[in-house]
Amino acid sequence: MIEKGVIVGAYTSTPNLFGWDKSLEKEFFEKFNKIDNVRGLEIPFWGESLHPNDDDYFLSLLKPEWEHVITCVPGTMKGLELDTWFGLASLNEKSRNNAIEFVNSACRATGKLVNHFNKNCVIAVELTSSPKTLPDAIKGDAEKLHESLREICRWDWHGAKLVIEHCDSYSEQNKDPQKGFLTLNDELQIIKRINEEQNVQLGLTINWGRSAIEGRKIDEPENHVAFASHCGVLSGVMFSGVASNEDSLYGAWRDLHAPPQKAFDIQHYEDSSLMSYDNIRNTMNSCEINEIDYVGIKLLPLPSELPISNRIGINKDAITLIRKALDEMTEKVRFNQ
Repeated sequence: MIEKGVIVGAYTSTPNLFGWDKSLEKEFFEKFNKIDNVRGLEIPFWGESLHPNDDDYFLSLLKPEWEHVITCVPGTMKGLELDTWFGLASLNEKSRNNAIEFVNSACRATGKLVNHFNKNCVIAVELTSSPKTLPDAIKGDAEKLHESLREICRWDWHGAKLVIEHCDSYSEQNKDPQKGFLTLNDELQIIKRINEEQNVQLGLTINWGRSAIEGRKIDEPENHVAFASHCGVLSGVMFSGVASNEDSLYGAWRDLHAPPQKAFDIQHYEDSSLMSYDNIRNTMNSCEINEIDYVGIKLLPLPSELPISNRIGINKDAITLIRKALDEMTEKVRFNQ
């Protein structure tokens, strides 16, 4: 798995995150496709179609040998803007059913991607346990998530594995959460129940930045990765940074995918980021890295007017850090043998 490379959530680093310009998209991917150690993309699913602007053009930009992950987080957040009860864990039945239909659309989009390349090229589809649930506004419930997943896991997912992407939940440290979905423990318990009841392999993915936001500390991602790994359901780890400085471009504890800190001789980094090389290495050391399905990055270049060369460089340098940490781990195992 690791030898295949890194999954890249490139959509947050393209010039088209908040717009659409075919020429810019083409220029970005012409350069991005030359980066080494890319396994494939984390593809955002916004709802209904595979790409919000042009499915066929998007498919033409992808390398045939790539393997991908589809994330339903963007479309979930879009749904929550229209309906604060929207989600697979919702206590509102209409909102929960709307979320199930949204996931059904993601299933169809997965099929389109697979059929285009005529092979099982989707590693995983990432779902969430929305809506936001606070002590004084309980909108989500683990049993409702269980009910939704029982149905969703029966569908044909075209060879892709279903995973819950853990997003920050309410806690004593995180009283004003960015996402505020179900707790990690709730998600893990439901995943294990579904796997036992339906003989499937539902998994869980940890996003470094979102776990750090939840715990308001840089070792919380390590704790979450270790816990999910111990439960036997850890599927992926996505490295997306966070800052704690309100005056920085990335704000304090905001889910804005900050690039890593400076390390070694990389040229593209974020001074305010809390995600250091040591954090990356220690997080991967918190699990049996060769037993999970994928490792990835998702980074947002700021300011927004950064040229494409910087956007490419941010991804390239972060991949370099991931590879260095993996090589270090491999060497350590070899030495101990």
